[in-house]
Amino acid sequence: MGILLLTASFIHVVFQAASLLAAFAHPSHIVIYAPRGLLPCRRDAA
Repeated sequence: MGILLLTASFIHVVFQAASLLAAFAHPSHIVIYAPRGLLPCRRDAA
């Protein structure tokens, strides 16, 4: 049980460090999940 908890903590720390480094590498980066051109079946506003 102790090894599993230690492994989960280590993975959490690795992901936190990776996200921090990514934020420093691209401080003005904006993630676009669904660009307007990706949704061609959108209906017009009525």
